[in-house]
Amino acid sequence: MLFPTVQPSQVRGTIVGQSERNDILLLGEKERGDGHTVTNCNMQAVSERLFSRKEVSQHCEPHSCWVVVNNTVYDLTEFIYKHPAGEDMILEHAGLDCTSVFQDVGHSKNARNLLAKYKIGLLTEEERTSTVQT
Repeated sequence: MLFPTVQPSQVRGTIVGQSERNDILLLGEKERGDGHTVTNCNMQAVSERLFSRKEVSQHCEPHSCWVVVNNTVYDLTEFIYKHPAGEDMILEHAGLDCTSVFQDVGHSKNARNLLAKYKIGLLTEEERTSTVQT
Protein backbone atom coordinates (compact mmCIF):
# COMPACT_ATOMS: atom_id res chain seq x y z
CA MET A 1 0.00 0.00 0.00
CA LEU A 2 1.32 3.43 -0.88
CA PHE A 3 0.98 6.36 1.47
CA PRO A 4 1.14 10.05 0.66
CA THR A 5 4.46 11.82 0.66
CA VAL A 6 4.42 14.89 2.85
CA GLN A 7 6.87 17.53 3.94
CA PRO A 8 8.29 17.52 7.50
CA SER A 9 6.42 20.70 8.37
CA GLN A 10 3.14 18.91 7.66
CA VAL A 11 3.73 16.02 10.02
CA ARG A 12 3.53 15.64 13.76
CA GLY A 13 4.12 12.15 15.05
CA THR A 14 6.45 9.39 16.04
CA ILE A 15 8.92 7.74 13.71
CA VAL A 16 8.16 4.03 13.82
CA GLY A 17 10.59 2.75 11.22
CA GLN A 18 12.58 3.37 8.11
CA SER A 19 12.31 1.41 4.89
CA GLU A 20 15.26 0.19 2.84
CA ARG A 21 14.45 3.01 0.40
CA ASN A 22 14.95 5.55 3.22
CA ASP A 23 11.30 6.54 3.47
CA ILE A 24 10.56 7.36 7.07
CA LEU A 25 7.38 5.73 8.31
CA LEU A 26 5.38 7.76 10.79
CA LEU A 27 2.42 7.25 13.02
CA GLY A 28 0.91 10.61 13.79
CA GLU A 29 -1.05 13.49 12.40
CA LYS A 30 -1.09 15.30 9.07
CA GLU A 31 -2.60 18.66 8.27
CA ARG A 32 -4.86 18.23 5.24
CA GLY A 33 -4.75 21.89 4.26
CA ASP A 34 -8.46 22.44 4.69
CA GLY A 35 -8.32 23.06 8.42
CA HIS A 36 -8.73 19.39 9.31
CA THR A 37 -6.13 17.03 10.70
CA VAL A 38 -5.91 13.35 9.87
CA THR A 39 -4.81 11.43 12.96
CA ASN A 40 -3.30 8.01 13.56
CA CYS A 41 -2.39 7.50 9.94
CA ASN A 42 0.67 5.80 8.55
CA MET A 43 2.59 7.92 6.06
CA GLN A 44 5.61 7.71 3.84
CA ALA A 45 7.20 10.96 4.59
CA VAL A 46 9.79 13.53 5.04
CA SER A 47 12.48 13.78 2.42
CA GLU A 48 12.85 12.28 -1.01
CA ARG A 49 16.27 11.02 -1.99
CA LEU A 50 17.72 13.12 -4.81
CA PHE A 51 19.86 11.76 -7.63
CA SER A 52 21.77 13.41 -10.46
CA ARG A 53 21.46 12.14 -14.02
CA LYS A 54 25.10 11.08 -13.73
CA GLU A 55 24.27 8.89 -10.71
CA VAL A 56 21.35 7.32 -12.56
CA SER A 57 23.53 6.65 -15.62
CA GLN A 58 25.86 4.48 -13.51
CA HIS A 59 23.01 1.99 -12.96
CA CYS A 60 22.72 0.54 -16.45
CA GLU A 61 23.33 -3.17 -15.91
CA PRO A 62 21.07 -6.12 -15.05
CA HIS A 63 22.45 -6.20 -11.50
CA SER A 64 21.67 -2.49 -10.98
CA CYS A 65 19.09 -0.98 -13.31
CA TRP A 66 17.67 2.50 -12.73
CA VAL A 67 15.56 4.65 -15.03
CA VAL A 68 13.95 8.08 -14.90
CA VAL A 69 10.30 8.65 -15.76
CA ASN A 70 8.80 12.11 -15.25
CA ASN A 71 11.72 13.30 -13.10
CA THR A 72 11.31 10.32 -10.76
CA VAL A 73 14.04 7.71 -10.33
CA TYR A 74 13.07 4.04 -10.27
CA ASP A 75 15.20 1.00 -9.42
CA LEU A 76 13.90 -1.68 -11.78
CA THR A 77 16.58 -4.25 -10.96
CA GLU A 78 14.08 -6.69 -9.44
CA PHE A 79 11.55 -6.09 -12.22
CA ILE A 80 13.77 -6.58 -15.29
CA TYR A 81 12.89 -10.23 -15.85
CA LYS A 82 9.20 -9.70 -14.99
CA HIS A 83 8.57 -7.10 -17.71
CA PRO A 84 5.94 -8.42 -20.16
CA ALA A 85 7.94 -7.22 -23.20
CA GLY A 86 11.12 -8.83 -21.90
CA GLU A 87 14.25 -7.65 -20.16
CA ASP A 88 15.78 -6.12 -23.29
CA MET A 89 13.14 -3.39 -23.31
CA ILE A 90 14.22 -2.19 -19.87
CA LEU A 91 17.94 -2.78 -20.31
CA GLU A 92 17.94 -0.73 -23.52
CA HIS A 93 16.91 2.29 -21.45
CA ALA A 94 18.77 1.49 -18.22
CA GLY A 95 20.49 4.50 -16.72
CA LEU A 96 18.50 6.88 -18.91
CA ASP A 97 15.44 9.10 -18.88
CA CYS A 98 12.83 6.97 -20.61
CA THR A 99 9.82 9.22 -20.00
CA SER A 100 8.88 9.51 -23.67
CA VAL A 101 9.30 5.76 -24.29
CA PHE A 102 7.20 4.92 -21.24
CA GLN A 103 4.47 7.34 -22.33
CA ASP A 104 4.55 6.35 -26.01
CA VAL A 105 3.97 2.69 -25.23
CA GLY A 106 0.68 3.60 -23.57
CA HIS A 107 1.16 1.71 -20.32
CA SER A 108 -2.00 0.85 -18.41
CA LYS A 109 -3.00 2.36 -15.09
CA ASN A 110 -1.93 -0.92 -13.46
CA ALA A 111 1.52 -0.62 -15.04
CA ARG A 112 1.83 2.96 -13.76
CA ASN A 113 0.81 1.83 -10.27
CA LEU A 114 3.33 -1.01 -10.43
CA LEU A 115 6.08 1.43 -11.42
CA ALA A 116 5.43 3.41 -8.22
CA LYS A 117 6.53 0.37 -6.20
CA TYR A 118 10.07 0.81 -7.55
CA LYS A 119 10.44 4.54 -6.83
CA ILE A 120 13.66 5.40 -5.02
CA GLY A 121 13.73 9.18 -5.37
CA LEU A 122 13.73 12.19 -7.66
CA LEU A 123 16.16 13.91 -9.96
CA THR A 124 17.89 16.89 -8.42
CA GLU A 125 15.83 20.02 -8.96
CA GLU A 126 18.30 21.59 -11.38
CA GLU A 127 18.23 18.47 -13.59
CA ARG A 128 14.47 18.01 -13.79
CA THR A 129 12.69 18.62 -17.04
CA SER A 130 10.09 21.35 -16.92
CA THR A 131 7.46 19.39 -18.81
CA VAL A 132 6.20 16.26 -17.14
CA GLN A 133 4.27 13.94 -19.43
CA THR A 134 1.14 12.16 -18.26
